[in-house]
Amino acid sequence: MAMQGTPENERWAQVRPAVEEQDEAHESHEPPRGALLITCGYLVLIVGLWLQVYLQLLSNGGVIQP
Repeated sequence: MAMQGTPENERWAQVRPAVEEQDEAHESHEPPRGALLITCGYLVLIVGLWLQVYLQLLSNGGVIQP
C-alpha cells in the first residue's frame, strides 16, 4: 500500500484528473440507435438468401455427385 508523498501517489494525483475527464466523456455518449434493427435485418437477409439457395438445390434434384 502506498503512503502519502511517495512517487506512486504523486503519479496518481497527476493521472487522476485525466481519467475522470475520460470517464465523463464516455458517459456523455448516447447508446447507438437502430444498431439492433440493422443487425436483425442483416441476419434476415442472410437467412433468406441461404434459404433461396437451399430451395433452388432441392428443385434441381440436389448436388450432382460425380
